[in-house]
Amino acid sequence: MNILLDKIFAEAESDSLSVSLSNRLYKSYMYKGVQIINDSDSIRIYSPRGMDYYDELSVQDYKHFKNGWHQGVYHITLKKYRQNLDKIEKKITYEMNNGISLKALDGLRNKRSNVMTKYFQIIQKLNQLK
Repeated sequence: MNILLDKIFAEAESDSLSVSLSNRLYKSYMYKGVQIINDSDSIRIYSPRGMDYYDELSVQDYKHFKNGWHQGVYHITLKKYRQNLDKIEKKITYEMNNGISLKALDGLRNKRSNVMTKYFQIIQKLNQLK
């Protein structure tokens, strides 16, 4: 796994789309919210779990990176979008059954449309890599 992480880190480092967040203690790169960090001990990959909070990926999520940095990032991003769509769908259902606010319902529908657009853009990028 360590050799694979070295390869993925090298890809992220040479990628023009990845943003460097490095300092004197570690090297770090981020693309679409997914962050890879190489410190003196190890290489780890993190995904956002809120505004300012990052969790290290699960062993299952690390497997998405076996085909490279971009494919892994796209799979993690798709997973995040699917979770967002599920939450929005639940809110729409609740609003339709219990709510009175058509404005809130329209806002949720617009939010769903925006997330779906982003989702399909990532699907297209993933298909181009294959």
